[in-house]
Amino acid sequence: MGSSYQIDDSIVFKSIDEKLANVDIKYLMQAKLELMKEGKDTSVIDKAIKERKRRDEVIKKNNERRINQEKRMNKMKRHALVWGLIDGISSGIKSNDVADNDLMCWEEDAIKNDSYESHNFEEEDLEEDDYYFEDEK
Repeated sequence: MGSSYQIDDSIVFKSIDEKLANVDIKYLMQAKLELMKEGKDTSVIDKAIKERKRRDEVIKKNNERRINQEKRMNKMKRHALVWGLIDGISSGIKSNDVADNDLMCWEEDAIKNDSYESHNFEEEDLEEDDYYFEDEK
C-alpha cells in the first residue's frame, strides 16, 4: 500500500528560491559572507538577494502608490464637501426667492397677489367605498 512520488528538481529549486527570497536581507547577506569565507558558490544566495531586493522595491512602490491614491481620494472628498457646502448655501439663498420654489404657476400668481393661503383647503366629501367614510358619520 505504499506510494512513491517523484519530485521534479525544478519544483524543489523553485520552493527553495521562494523560501530564500522571503528571508530577511540581512540574514541573506550574512549567509553570503559565510559562504564567501568558506570559498563556496554564492550564486543561489546572490539570486535570493536580488529577488528579495526586487520584492522590497515592488512592495515599496505599491505602498507609495496606495498612499498617493489615498491622498487623492481624501483631496477629492474635501473638494466634494466644499462644493457641496457651497451648493447647499447657494441653493438655500435661492430657495428664499419665490420663482425658484417648486410651485405651480397659479400658486406663484396667488402669492404675488397675496391671495394664497397655504392652510386654506376644503375637505373633499368621502364616498361610501372610502376607508374613512364610517368615521365621518
